[in-house]
Amino acid sequence: MEIKDIYEVLDKEIKRSYKSRSKFSTTLGLQRSVLQSFMNKLKDGTGIKLRSLKRLCDGLGYEIVVRKKEEKNTAK
Repeated sequence: MEIKDIYEVLDKEIKRSYKSRSKFSTTLGLQRSVLQSFMNKLKDGTGIKLRSLKRLCDGLGYEIVVRKKEEKNTAK
């Protein structure tokens, strides 16, 4: 999963659950500009701190999971 993919998931969930980033930022206790900055960095693929990502995920009911990638079968 790429950073931009994380943006897509979170952005869709914010729109579905809160209708606007403004309402979501208020729920999290963040300034709208801070949330906008987080989202722009995800959208651009530059990333944000793990702590910030966790805060966004927690607010939307998501969790961060780390697991080993499955090996792709390259045998022909």
